[in-house]
Amino acid sequence: REAVRTCRETLAWSDERGAGAFPGAGAVWVVLADLLREKNDLPGAAGAADRGAEILARWISRSRRFFFWHTRDQDW
Repeated sequence: REAVRTCRETLAWSDERGAGAFPGAGAVWVVLADLLREKNDLPGAAGAADRGAEILARWISRSRRFFFWHTRDQDW
């Protein structure tokens, strides 16, 4: 119960500072999803998991583009 509250407070804190779409927030959403699943709040868990996956997928995509753009002329 306290862990769920801590996750929600962390997400609110990051949103207030404009960091709600950063990877750390995505990871907290995934942790929250697991905690809600353990409490058998499956709709809440699914929503949190979707939000976390969306944020993390966006950052993975950006990281790949950044890596490939910066290494495109490398002769490995």
